[in-house]
Amino acid sequence: MFEYVVGAVAAEIPPTYHSQALRAQAAVCYTYAVKKRSSPDPTLGGADITDDSAVHQGYLDAAARKEKWGDKYETYEKKIEEAVKDVFGKTITYDGEIITAAFHAISCGQTFSAEEVWGKDVPYLKSVTSAGDKLSPDYSSTLTLTADAPIVLVGREFPITLSLIHI
Repeated sequence: MFEYVVGAVAAEIPPTYHSQALRAQAAVCYTYAVKKRSSPDPTLGGADITDDSAVHQGYLDAAARKEKWGDKYETYEKKIEEAVKDVFGKTITYDGEIITAAFHAISCGQTFSAEEVWGKDVPYLKSVTSAGDKLSPDYSSTLTLTADAPIVLVGREFPITLSLIHI
């Protein structure tokens, strides 16, 4: 489980972030994994969790971390391992129950409640203002396209056949 949480933290947050941010992410990743382990998904063929970040939290094994971080591997690995050690074995709870540890990198300045996202009220997942997100360098970006670029981009992602009809 320790190695899994290290790999999950490595996939979910840059190792350059402050150690307290890494600790918070480690607590969330550990809590998420413990919760998933307690209610396995039958579609995973006996596994508790998948490394597919579209389904569960991401995960990078040691080889992927080495490739991604290159000569900074040992420094980043140690930093993340320390963060995980600080919180390992401690889950986040609400009214004595392990929470659904949902997380994201950035919002539009306002988070959504669980009810808005999943159609089910979760008392600790309420919409809140998140004004600090606007300070992130990843909050917005600009992309300039030529007049025909949108068609080319859409065509790459969703191949389409165009028919011209002359009337």
